[in-house]
Formats: sequence, C-alpha cells, structure tokens
Amino acid sequence: MSWDIRDMFDDFVDESIEINTENNPTSNKRVLELTMRKIKEDNNMINKKRVISVPFVAAVAAVMISVSAVAAHQILLPKDVAMRMEDDKLAEVFTSDDKRFDSVPQKSGDYTFDVLGIASGKGLSKFTDADENKSYIVSAVVKNNGEKFSDYPGIMVTPLVSGYKPWEVNIFTMGGGKYEFISDDGYVDYFITECDNIEIFADHTVYIAMYEESKEFGMAPGSDIFSVNNDGTIKFADDFKKANALFTVPIDKSKADPKAVKKLLESNDNNESGDSDVSYGDDAADCEVIIGTDENGDFTFEEVTNSDSVADVDVRFFK
Repeated sequence: MSWDIRDMFDDFVDESIEINTENNPTSNKRVLELTMRKIKEDNNMINKKRVISVPFVAAVAAVMISVSAVAAHQILLPKDVAMRMEDDKLAEVFTSDDKRFDSVPQKSGDYTFDVLGIASGKGLSKFTDADENKSYIVSAVVKNNGEKFSDYPGIMVTPLVSGYKPWEVNIFTMGGGKYEFISDDGYVDYFITECDNIEIFADHTVYIAMYEESKEFGMAPGSDIFSVNNDGTIKFADDFKKANALFTVPIDKSKADPKAVKKLLESNDNNESGDSDVSYGDDAADCEVIIGTDENGDFTFEEVTNSDSVADVDVRFFK
C-alpha cells in the first residue's frame, strides 16, 4: 500500500477546516487530536515496522496549528471585505480569480497574518477618480489562542520595495490609508489598504509587511523595525520583537514604470519639509492625517472628526 505524506496532509487540512468552521473554541486541540489519530491509523495500515519519528509528528502538529488558526473561522473573500466597505465597484474587481493572493498564512507572536488579495489599476474603487492609479491590499489577522478581539490590535499593513529604504517607500509615502473592521463574531480583524499602484515597482521585489505596533518604536516603518541587506532586500530588524509577517508579491515585471517611480520619489522629496496642503472638506471622516515629521523623523498627526468620508484627504487611517 502506498503512503504519500502529501495526500495525508491534504486530508488533515480538509478535515480541520470542516471541524473549525463550527467556531469551536477548542478547535486547535481537536485538530491535534485528529492529526495524531490519523497518523496512528495510517501507520497501522502500512508496514507496522515503519516508525514515524517524533520530529515528524511535531512538524505536522506545528503546521496544523498554523493552518487551524486561520481555518477556525470562515475567512471572508476579498470581494466580501470590499462589500463591507460598501465599495461594490472594488468588490466586482475582486471577483476575478487573478486578484487572489496565493499565500501561506504566517504565524508570529500572538497572531497569524494573511494577505487575501491584491488589485491594482485605475479607477477600481467608487471612492476614487477614474484616473487614480491605486493598489488595494486585502488582509486579515486572527489570534493564535482562538480568542476574540476586544478592540483593534494595532496592526500596520504597508508595501515595501527592495532597493529602497522602508522609511522612504511605504504606505505613508505612497499616499496610502486603510479601512479596518473586526468580523461580526469578533475573531478576525480585516483590512483594505489603499496606496499608489505598487506595480510601478515591478522590476524590484515588492513586499507586504504586517506587524504589531510597538510602544518603543511606534508604527512608522523606520530603521528600528526594518533593516536593509547589502543586496537591497528587506527584513525585520533583529531587535524588533513584536509579531510580524513579510509577504513577497508576485508582479509581472513588464508592468514596471520607472517614470512613475521617479515622479513619486520626487514628490516625496518636495514634501520633506513636513508642510501639508491637505483640504479636509465638509465631509471629512473621523481619521488621523499625517501632516509632517518631527525632529526625530517620526510622523506627526492631526485628528479630523465629525463627518462621513475623506474624499479630500490623501493619507488617512480610518478608526
């Protein structure tokens, strides 16, 4: 009888998802029990002299915990997240399979991070003009202990680009902002991050970084949070101990636009003084707007309140 670890693992995943969609708080324990039972059953069906090593069992169990952290709850599709944002135009864009982001959830600290989908192009959202060239990144976070979120956990989602310092090219310098909400059952924190089109950097490695806010370092992607290798690749700094994940985005290199990159960088250089001509408008939403930097290079904010949209604000974080 043949014994294929890939088939066995697929069975574990399928059955763990079936169990976990019941939103059972003890789902991780059940998945591990199922895993151990299946290993014993399948092992008995083959040569009884075959021994499955302890390291193998531990490795499978570790993978199953990571899978079950996300599978424990029915994660929304990107289009459904867009509908929660009441953006039916963007939701329609995300119905296309090529907008799905085929990534493996990353477990770090107290959280498991996942990027669900990315869409880039002009006029994709009903909240932007037809000629605005933007990227929309849909992502999610769950707690590894299976508990609900009592409040927003303080997670940053930002694009980064190899060959450029993280504090030079990021969500702030790319005219970005995010929409965030916690699922109705309280178990999943969802994000839609909007920024200038990341595809203009397609001739470089493009990352999506997700990380937990640090009281010591804040949320701005500075040198305390990231480090740059000699070849220009980016990683989290060794001293940054908060939960984090770094995803690499596959982009067709033919979509690179060096002229657009140059324009973006020159625009950022012109704004280094920290001055801002942001117009809040009569219907600016409750948000924080970046208005400049302080003497330490940290971003400074100004709160805007009492309205429903932020059509006139270039950089914002919805509360």
